Amino acid sequence: MKGMLTGLFVGIILFVSGTIQAQDIVIDYGGPYEGMPGDTIWFEVSLSDVSGLQIGNFNFTVQFDGELFEDLETADIFDGPVVPTTTVKNARTTEEVRLAWASTSQFLQGSGVLFSVRAVLSDVGYNENGIRIERYVLGTDAQGFDIEPPFPYSIPVHVYDSEPAEIDVDTSLLDFEDVIIGQTASLSFTISNPGVSDLAIISLTNANSAFSVDDIADAVISPSGEVEVE
Repeated sequence: MKGMLTGLFVGIILFVSGTIQAQDIVIDYGGPYEGMPGDTIWFEVSLSDVSGLQIGNFNFTVQFDGELFEDLETADIFDGPVVPTTTVKNARTTEEVRLAWASTSQFLQGSGVLFSVRAVLSDVGYNENGIRIERYVLGTDAQGFDIEPPFPYSIPVHVYDSEPAEIDVDTSLLDFEDVIIGQTASLSFTISNPGVSDLAIISLTNANSAFSVDDIADAVISPSGEVEVE
């Protein structure tokens, strides 16, 4: 496996004109991303509405964990509808891909996907920094945009060797009504597993000493199964 990190550099040749009042811009990277080896995920960089801001440049440096992803190629990067004209792509190596766009008369428009990357998961593992935005530039310093979130910014990636279990807890209100002092009343709720793998219950914590809850630690709920807790 090549290195721990696969680098992706997205660069834009910039042309900006006019003076624009400072405005908030929000970038959305999606995630967290998860799946099994061989699965394809789509990493999308999306923007809030940038119409009329005359943004003629952007520059992103994004790193992918080389232990969790296969090598990136030029064909794995796609233009989004926010970019008005076709980008020029170049894969210098299997670990670095560049994308460039230049226009003297057109600017980023609307909201939505700026660009997307198709990435294939490789080896089992977990990394809180599985995809990491090391830096970006959007617009110029003179335009003074307030951009969120700031960089560096990380998105967790989890590659597992089997489909995960799921947990569904019945959250219906348990109403004991009136209980005479010294006596008890019992009600129950259900924990179910709508997933495709066994669900292991490690612990169940009771935060109120006025109540007692069945100890179901170490219980295993099979797919589509459930357990009643009193």
